Parts: sequence; structure tokens; C-alpha cells
Amino acid sequence: MMGISWQIKKRALVLPFLLFFAFGASAQPEAIATFESIGVYWSDAVDAGSENEGTIQYRPLGDSDWNDGFALWYDERGGDFGEAEYRGSLVNLTPNTEYEIKVTLESGTSEIITAITWSEEFPVASIVELPESSDTQLTIKDSGSEGGYLVYTYGESGTAEITGGTYNIKIDASYIIIRGLTLTGAEKHAIYLDVNAHHVIIEDNDISQWGRVLDDGFAKNFDSGVFSKATLGAQFIIQRNKIHHPNYDSNNWEEYRVATDTYHPEGAQAISFENTAGNHVIRYNEIYSDEDHYFNDGIGGLENYSYNGSPNRDSDIYGNYISHCWDDGIEAEGANRNVRIWGNYITKTFVGIATAGTSIGPLYIWRNIYGISQESDLSGWDSTRRGGFIKTQNKESYTGGKMFVFHNTILQPTIEEASETVGPYTGLGWGGNMDNVMSRNNILTVQNSETPSINGQVGDNGDYDYDLYNGRIDGEETSQENGIKGSPTYYAVPDYSKVLTTGVGIFVLGKESLGYDSGVKIANFNDNFQGDAPDIGAHEVGTAPMEFGVNAYEVSSSINSAPEASVGEDKVIVQGEEVELQVAASDEEDSEVSISWDQLTGKSVEIFNAESDTPTFIAPEVDENSELLIFSVRVSDSEGLSVSESIEVTVTAETTDSESDTIDPEPTDSESDTTDPEPTDSESDNTDPEPTDSESDTTDPEPTDSESGTTDPEPTDSESGTTDPEPTDSESDTTDPVPADSEVIEEKPEAPTVAAPASPGPVVPETEDEDTVEEETIEEEAVEEEAVEEEEVTPEATVIPEQATTSSESAGGSFNVVTLLFLLMLTSRLFISQRVFKKLV
Repeated sequence: MMGISWQIKKRALVLPFLLFFAFGASAQPEAIATFESIGVYWSDAVDAGSENEGTIQYRPLGDSDWNDGFALWYDERGGDFGEAEYRGSLVNLTPNTEYEIKVTLESGTSEIITAITWSEEFPVASIVELPESSDTQLTIKDSGSEGGYLVYTYGESGTAEITGGTYNIKIDASYIIIRGLTLTGAEKHAIYLDVNAHHVIIEDNDISQWGRVLDDGFAKNFDSGVFSKATLGAQFIIQRNKIHHPNYDSNNWEEYRVATDTYHPEGAQAISFENTAGNHVIRYNEIYSDEDHYFNDGIGGLENYSYNGSPNRDSDIYGNYISHCWDDGIEAEGANRNVRIWGNYITKTFVGIATAGTSIGPLYIWRNIYGISQESDLSGWDSTRRGGFIKTQNKESYTGGKMFVFHNTILQPTIEEASETVGPYTGLGWGGNMDNVMSRNNILTVQNSETPSINGQVGDNGDYDYDLYNGRIDGEETSQENGIKGSPTYYAVPDYSKVLTTGVGIFVLGKESLGYDSGVKIANFNDNFQGDAPDIGAHEVGTAPMEFGVNAYEVSSSINSAPEASVGEDKVIVQGEEVELQVAASDEEDSEVSISWDQLTGKSVEIFNAESDTPTFIAPEVDENSELLIFSVRVSDSEGLSVSESIEVTVTAETTDSESDTIDPEPTDSESDTTDPEPTDSESDNTDPEPTDSESDTTDPEPTDSESGTTDPEPTDSESGTTDPEPTDSESDTTDPVPADSEVIEEKPEAPTVAAPASPGPVVPETEDEDTVEEETIEEEAVEEEAVEEEEVTPEATVIPEQATTSSESAGGSFNVVTLLFLLMLTSRLFISQRVFKKLV
């Protein structure tokens, strides 16, 4: 594979005849890459030891800034566990990128190496087009090379189906790609990777109906969609396949198997590796079935208690949808040396991820979602036992490998058939004691407060903190000093049934939930958190929906680019309305695109024309204040590349009377008694286009004094000087533009609740002597004066009502009948200067 190199120490696997191994001990660290991860090993460091911490930094070659990685773990055991060495992984990397990696010990020793992540474009030497239909096993013995793979795929018809055979395909060669086939009816395994297989890519296939049945009516154990026990088998890439519906059912935990004398589930599996060489990637597959064709494990293998096992080492399992397993969704047991499991959605299994045991490590498990846990379908949902999210076991001689468990989410789904939630009974530690486990930022929601969120820690090497949990914390030396006891509240209730059909899920916390912005920073695992701190759980608020299965996170290639899609802004609508969704879809290659809409969360609605760019639905009735609906659209081109987008629609109740009555349909007195056209908000207020709450609350059903300034029989003092409709504060002091809101608030904090005067002219003479009035009077020729005068006058306006009343009394009745009649004759646009007013009074 071009751009792929596998460096491995001679002490780990002696394979002198395979060119892709690098040999020899050196003073430098070693690196083993996959598409998005790099495992790092350093056994020859000076002053190595558990007390001399090893830190790691990385950067794309050519960048100037270093990024921090998560600290390496030093394994001092040696012997069967390999050489004493520093081990660890860099994650969330970019494919086909060369990185500089700097490893530094606390003592000061430092080394820099480079490594290249795998390219997602595979060089092709030749293509073998298969017939549209075949009932003969395909056996592949000719190999490609690192410079060019042999590709077996469909021809011009666009389909190629192989039915029957002991295996649909048997591969005893290297550098092979199996692409786009339909495989059914194999007697044993659908694809069998024999002893000489390595560098094999299995992608975009549909695999079903394989496997044997024993006399007791249950499936033969380990008959698999993809199977290998090639001890030299390395770099198996299994991606974007649908592996589903084996021929026969596995037994559950309540069904005794006469043929094998056990209650433990046995039966078909989707993917099984037995003691292979490792460095595999299993990603973006859909593993599912029905109630009569359960798997034993979804992804698993042998040997559980060993120093290799499955997937053994330097392997990634991510982005898969896994369901219908009577035992484990993912079984990663054995060495687990730099094995990384993330971003999977697992449901309808007894155990989410099994790690019993982890002999070497480190094993990283992060950002996985776990849903329904069930041991049997015989007793009914309320009687059947629940399992756990992570299974552990510290079996002597095969334990002690480090495990890191970060940012996972355990859900507790509800179904109609059960009176309680149907998520797992146990969070961490199902099945046996835990040894050398660190947990951070996980949502460990178990069935109730009496069941364990963390179970079975033995000794003092457990490290548990910053988790959100609702159950017991059991075991020796177990701590949650910064953990949170309680249950999460999700932003939108996940619709678990839609994850498989849509390939997406939303599991973010609500901003008022426990765990929001409450996690701890973990270098390289949560660098891009959105708030003040990382959220606890698998899905960070503010990030895109999580994606799983065959269409997850598809990227463009040099041959074909994925289409583009835009759904516009989120919507707020009223219940009962017809709502139209829209997507603008395009494709660079002018390929025809197909569109598919689905609903992810909220009260279920019927989507009309769900395969068009403008589907519609009727907004449901709202039981409370509002209901959040989230819709997803997937746009696919003719070659199968697709992109998905989501849009939020908030459904509210009908507008209340109080909301609709904020503007009186009948004109106010001030509006009806003037000859000017009805003023706009900007004309009447010169401030905000709509009054604030405090402003609207001062208006009684009867018009206020300021509103009735030209026709009311008893105008207020402030209105008697003008007929302009409600002037703003700034108008009363100056004709300059309205000051900024901050100026108005600072100078007149009571302005929203106190009626402003029409102009300072009629007010000032009643509170100050004649000389002062003359000095401060604003005349027509002075309207362009500097705004600095405004600061001198405005403070007096804040106490105008009290001053007006006092002045009227001290004037000895100077406001007589003649004055009143004169004021009533004034038109709404007449301006009276202060000097004229003084002569009249």
C-alpha cells in the first residue's frame, strides 16, 4: 500500500521474510501508523522507568507549533509482556500526512522521529471484473504488490453476486481489494483470509446468509462474515460493509446448548480474527440482524486470555453500527497493545465492549455510545438481566495492561414493553475485577442508583475521576473526587430507532445539564472542545451530529467528490402549520443526486415527499411550551458518495392574547387628534422601533398625559409646551441625533418609566429664576449647539413630574382659564419659544 509503512520490533513478531517489517533495536522510538492514529514505542531510552515520565508532542511536518499528545505509559513488567518500554498512541490524525513526533522524558532525554499515516487512496495494478452472478467460490492466490493492488469488483452491469460455496471468497494472497460485491449463502465463512493473506482491503460489500447449524438448532460458533486465523495476517482493512443476517441464530444466556454443553452464547459473528499479527482497521461497517438471527459477538475473535488475541495490536475499530449480539458488540481481548476503539454505536447486545483480559496494553476506548443491553428474549424485558458497558477480568498472568476510558456515553433507552429503562446494569467492570484502568469524562448512567457505575476495582492502580454517574462506586481505592453524582439531560431525546436508517445521532447535553462544560482537558483527545471546559460524554455541544455506518464521514477522492448540501437556518413555527423544509444540493461532477429526509428527534411527524428537495410536514400539537424536532437529509451522488446535514425546527403553541395585544388596533387619542399621518415608531420615539417591556407597562388603557397633549382637557405641564407626539429624551434637550443606548441609560436610568417632557422650555422657568431660564433657554437658532449642553439639562429632566407639581402650587394659580384655552388652540406642529410662554404666564 503506497504511503503505508509498518514498523515493528523484532522482539514482538519475528517475520524476516516480510518486507514491511522494520527490524533492529535502536535508541530512537518506533512508530506504527494507521489512517488516523500512530502507535509509539520506546524501549531503549536512557534512564527509562515508571518514575521518569515520558511526554509526547507532534506536528505535521513543516508546521512550527507542537501539539501535546497524551502522556506515554511505561510498562516495566517485561518477560511475557514484552520488553519494558514506553508505549502510547497519537489519535485524531489526518490520513496521508507525515508527522514529526517528539518524545521527551522528565529527566531531559528527548528524541524526534517521523511517521506517515496511511493514505486512503490505494494504488491499483489491475482490475478483475466479476460476472453479474456466480454460484462458484472465488479463490484468489495471485498477489498484488505495495505498488499496486489487484481489485476484484463488479463489471459494467454495476453488480456482482456470489452465492454458495464453502466460502464465497477464499483469499490466500496479499495486496488484494474486494470491492462492491454481494455475498450470500456461504456454507462456513463468507470471506476467508487464509494463512498467506495480508494487506487485504474489504470494502463496500453486502454480506449475508452464511454459516452452519448444529444438531441443537443453533449456529456453529465463529462462522463469520469475515474470518482469519492467519498468524502472519496484518493490515486487514474492513470498511463500509453491511454484514447482516447470518443463516442461523445464536443461543442467548438462558438457552442451554446441548451440542456444546454451555449457556454461554455461541454462534455466527460478523468479523472474527484469531491471533493474527494485528495492525488492522475495522471502520464504518453496519452489523445488524433481526430477532431470529442474533450474532454471538459482532466483532471478536480469539484468544481472550493471551499475549496476542484479537485484534492484537496497533489496530483501530471506529465508526461502526453494531447490534443484535447475545454476547459482546466488540470483543477486544488479548494483548490490546495500542488498540484504539472509538466512535461506535452499540445497542441490543449483552455487553458493549469486552476487554477481558488486557494483558499488555495500552487500550484506548473513547467517544462510544451504548444503548440497549439484554441477555435474553425469553423472560420478558422486566425479568431479563442486563449486562454492562465494559467487561473486564483480571485473570492471573493475563492482566495489568493499561486501559484508558474517555468520553463515552451510556444511554438508558425506554421501550413500550418495559416498565424500566433497558440500558446496562453496570458501567465499567462487568464480569470481573478491573486492573489498571483510568476513566475520565464518561457518562456512566446505569439502570438505577443501586446498580454499579464502577464495579470491582482491585488494588490501588485504578484512577477514576470527572465522570457523571448515577450508580454505586464499588471497589478498593476507587475515587471520583471531581466526579458528579446524577443523571444527564440531553439537548434532544435521541431516537434510537433512527440511528441505523439515518446513520447519524445527536447525543449532546443540554446547557443546563449536569456534565455540561464539566470535564477535564485530555491532550489529543478533546483539544477542540467548545465551551469553558470539555463536556462530559461522547458528544461535545456545538459539534456536528455523530455518524455511524457505511456512509459515515465520507470524504472526496481524486476521482469523485461528495455532493454538497445546505439546509438553511433553523426554524421556529406554530403548531398545526404546514412546514416546508429545503435543501440546496449540488455535485461538482454534475452527477444526479438522490435526496432522503428523515426525522431524528422529537414528536414523530409524517414527512411528505421525503425524497425531494422541498418536503413538507404538519407541525404537531405542543403539550408544553415548545417541542424541538430535528430532521436530517442525506444527499448522495450516482457513485454512492453522500453528505448529510441536519436542521432544527422548534414548534411553539399559538400566539397568546397578551402577545397579540401589545399593539392596540384602535388608534390612541394622540393618534386620532392630530392631522398628521399616523407616525411610525421611528417618528414617534426616535429610539427603538418597539417599546421595551418597561415602556409598554406604563401605558394604561386610558391614554397617558404625554399621549393626549393636543386634545385632552387637562394636559400636563410637560405637554402644554408642544403638540409633538411623545418626544424622546434626546429631543427634549437637543436636536442632535439620538445618543447611544449606553448614554441614555447612564444619564436617565428612570427614562422607561417616566414620561419625558416635550421640551425644556415650559419646565425650566417654573423651577428656576428668570435669569437662569434666559441663560438655559433653547431657541430655534441654537438647535445646532454642541451636545455638551445636553449633559447639563438632562439630569433635571429625571425629576420633572415632582418639580412640575410643586411649581404649579407655588405660582399661586398662574395656570388660569385663559392659559388653558390658549393651549387648546395650539396645533400639533406649533413651536412656542420659551420667551413667548414667559409673557403669557
